[in-house]
Amino acid sequence: MRDREAGMKHPWSAPVSIACARGSRTRAVTCTHDALLVLFDDWPVIDGQPYFSALEVCTAVAEGQKTPYDAQVAFMAAVSAAKLDFELL
Repeated sequence: MRDREAGMKHPWSAPVSIACARGSRTRAVTCTHDALLVLFDDWPVIDGQPYFSALEVCTAVAEGQKTPYDAQVAFMAAVSAAKLDFELL
């Protein structure tokens, strides 16, 4: 269990700050755990393959089947598809 948690909290190589459409709230996403929180709580477009792929890959990190890097790539694809403004941190 600890290894799974470590993967979820392992810092991404390129953390991002994204502007979520709900109230123009800005969120820092530095790890897979942060990405899942944003996808569940603040995502403006709960639709489309990139969104669902990001959820799937982030969940797979928690199960030890994917890497945090895989989650970051999937999350950024969802950011791009949702046309969210972002900034590398």
